[in-house]
Amino acid sequence: MVAFRPPFTLHQLFVSGFLIGMLALSFSVILFLQQRLSAYFYGDLIENGRTLSLRIAEESRLPIIQAAVEHIESRLETLAAYPNVTGLMIFDSRGKTISAFGSNPVPPRMNTLVGASTTRTHVIERPDSVTIMTPVHERKITSPNRDPHAFGGRVRQPTTPSTSRDAPNIIGFVVLTLTKTPLQADLNQINRHILIVMWTGILSFTAVMLFALSQLTRPIQRLARVMSDPETVARFRRVEVRGVREAQLFAITFNALMARIADSQADLARQVEEAVREMKQQNAELVVARKQAEAASHAKSQFIANVSHEIRTPLHGLLGALSLLEKTPLSDKQNSYLVMIREDADRLLREMNSILDFSQLEARGLPLREQPCPLKKLLERVVKPFEVRAWAKKLRLTLSLDPDLPEWVRTDGEQFEKVIHNLIDNAIKFTAQGQVRIRAWHQQTDEDTCDLHLSVEDTGFGISPELQVKIFEPFTQVDSSTTRRHGGNGLGLAICRQLVELMNGRIMLKSQPGKGSTFYVELPFTLSPPTPECDNEPYAIQDNTHSRLIAPQDEAVSERRLGKSFRPGGRRVLVVDDERQSRLYAQFVLLELNAEVITAANGTEALTACARQRFDLILMDVRMPDMDGLETTCRVRHQRAGLNTRTPIIGLTADVLNLDQQDWKAAGMNACHHKPLESDVLAEIFTQWGIERSIQKFSLSAFLGTYYEH
Repeated sequence: MVAFRPPFTLHQLFVSGFLIGMLALSFSVILFLQQRLSAYFYGDLIENGRTLSLRIAEESRLPIIQAAVEHIESRLETLAAYPNVTGLMIFDSRGKTISAFGSNPVPPRMNTLVGASTTRTHVIERPDSVTIMTPVHERKITSPNRDPHAFGGRVRQPTTPSTSRDAPNIIGFVVLTLTKTPLQADLNQINRHILIVMWTGILSFTAVMLFALSQLTRPIQRLARVMSDPETVARFRRVEVRGVREAQLFAITFNALMARIADSQADLARQVEEAVREMKQQNAELVVARKQAEAASHAKSQFIANVSHEIRTPLHGLLGALSLLEKTPLSDKQNSYLVMIREDADRLLREMNSILDFSQLEARGLPLREQPCPLKKLLERVVKPFEVRAWAKKLRLTLSLDPDLPEWVRTDGEQFEKVIHNLIDNAIKFTAQGQVRIRAWHQQTDEDTCDLHLSVEDTGFGISPELQVKIFEPFTQVDSSTTRRHGGNGLGLAICRQLVELMNGRIMLKSQPGKGSTFYVELPFTLSPPTPECDNEPYAIQDNTHSRLIAPQDEAVSERRLGKSFRPGGRRVLVVDDERQSRLYAQFVLLELNAEVITAANGTEALTACARQRFDLILMDVRMPDMDGLETTCRVRHQRAGLNTRTPIIGLTADVLNLDQQDWKAAGMNACHHKPLESDVLAEIFTQWGIERSIQKFSLSAFLGTYYEH
């Protein structure tokens, strides 16, 4: 194991940080002092130059008028030799040079002189010099307070001349040139002295800091060497450290830690041994529990498969008997009963088949029985039975097949039909309006194989993205009210996924809430030569004559449908149920008792009917989507109109386990019965609540004629 080495030591960090800080401080101080000294010295230079220029202007007024400076020439030469003065020139008002003194007089331009005439003194700065131009007036403007003892000394600046209309005329100019070179040399010398002083201080402080740092780091380094020694940990060796108090504190803390480790070593070893023993025991228990869970899951799946099979066996016998009964002469009443039985039996068979298929797939898998199948005829055969359901819901069901689709493929036709059947069944079930479109096309992979692409597209309410990830899981539906509204056990898509994966294919979903869903299936098929078709196809197309008899519309038999065309007498009963079959069954039973029947498919329709008229009895389904029977009953009891606040309300439910008596009593129901409600039970209810029954007979054919006509 490679020991971790930090990039910098404490010594390096302190020294580098200190030096960087001192360098930054020294440069900042030098820069600050240089700026302040430069500003001070340059300001003093210009101020003295202005004072000197004004004095020369005062004394050169008469020489300019006379155009002769001989009597003050010696004085001007003395001024030109003044420190920092490199040039002194006197001009008349027209710019003519009267005299020039100094080592480097700089004559200004005429326009510069004209510009300087409007000010008392005009300063022009250059990188190495300063030029001060002062106009000479015809008469004296101000008298500066001059020091009588020194001509070149500093004087107080005169007051600003008047700018009134009677201001004196300008008769000339004095141009004084001052050099910056001596001043810059003085500043550089000062900077060097400051830098020497600061570096001397920095080096002194650095030496002191290094000494103090060594007193801190040396004990820590000794402590680190001892702590990193394997013998220290192995033998719990104490550490002795001399030096600063902090380093000794580190050593004391380390020694205390090593003592605690030594005291707890035995306990730790014993705890580790016990933990290992417990872990081994838990692992053994987990192995046993896993085997028991797998066995229980297998037993559960096997039990469900066996029970489903045992239920489906007599159910097939019942369906066969119904098929035989359909071929016998029956009255309209008997045909209506027969169609109701047929629809419920088919629905029960579909649920049993789903449970059986899922249990077989989960318990032991499902062996595929591949054989030649006519692909196009198989697709058409599966879609055909759904035409009646689509027509009843006013949906457009279309099947689009690729013209180049293979005629014969080798696959398990029965399992393939289950996949298509479940997808179409879901599409129609969850689509209220619009269309359901099935498309099939293929992609040739080689000479003997192809990939079949199948899509089932609907215009239903769609699936949200968070539910799309688990829609193929068992017992999963879009929301909690889906089962009550549309039925089903949530196994269809799970079976589709398992069957498609079993056939080495894949299934995908593309959906958007409110805009429908599209399921895609991709399956690899092997092309097969034509084979004589078998007459006994697994799913023969049934005669839908009787299915159209009761027109399975997904809507309630409303009051508007019955109207006043059939009033056989007796009392008025409201039947509230979201299941069409349950509503129809209740009508048949109540009509046997010669009662006038009004139906509602949901709680909203029931509230509307109760607000319009009074009923003698209300049969209320407890479990309904959106607004259930308990809430509907509570609202009926509190309606403002009060037509049915005292009407007996009898609850009906198919749930024998999850309904509590306290719930339906609190909602306002007078009693609750389990479905189906037989005629004798209804008769007892009529007697219990004093509902009279007329002995007048009714004509079922008249009722059916009125019902089917609407």
